[in-house]
Amino acid sequence: MLGTPHCLSNGGLVIYKTKTMKRLRTLLALVMVVGCIAIGAGAQSPAKPASEGPGLAARTAGLERHDGFFPYYRDEKKGDILFELSPAALQTEFLYFTGLGSGIGSIEAFADRSSFGAGAVCRFRRVGMRVLVMEENSSFLAPNGAPDLQHSVEYSFPTSVLASLPVEAERDGTLLVDADALLVRDAFDLLSQLRRPCRGRRRGAGTVVQGSRLAPG
Repeated sequence: MLGTPHCLSNGGLVIYKTKTMKRLRTLLALVMVVGCIAIGAGAQSPAKPASEGPGLAARTAGLERHDGFFPYYRDEKKGDILFELSPAALQTEFLYFTGLGSGIGSIEAFADRSSFGAGAVCRFRRVGMRVLVMEENSSFLAPNGAPDLQHSVEYSFPTSVLASLPVEAERDGTLLVDADALLVRDAFDLLSQLRRPCRGRRRGAGTVVQGSRLAPG
């Protein structure tokens, strides 16, 4: 029921007050109080960002730690290799090179057993929740040149990104990263060699083609 209306007049303005209006004002006040309490509780205990993964200890629980230049863990269930990068490792350059433990069973590509790939000077760079493996430009330098020349060389022959490693966990500046993007890749560019073989093919008996030359087999 709306109840008996009360009429208030103020200079020609007529306002009707009923019990229903009073109830609506009371309900609105209660909603505002509850909302303020909820906001205050949220401010006191902020939620953990979704980008923050589990702690380092939780992520490596049950995994064996292997010491080395970069300590690593092998997660056999997920098939991952995890690098543990200390703050010092994130600020240190290192030599990176690759080698083949076995051949690929083809004479049309330069992929013999124990072959070594090109070496490079690399460093790590953290960008958000990823760590980039940066290859420094060591082929084109101008250390004794004018500042303008050094600037030109730096921008003409920049660094390269070999891999982007997602951060799995973090503790006191030490990062745990998934190194699969660096380890599981075609570092020798074998796919291009197989598509465009250039090492040598036999033509007839006793003849081997090497590039554009014919040599006895």
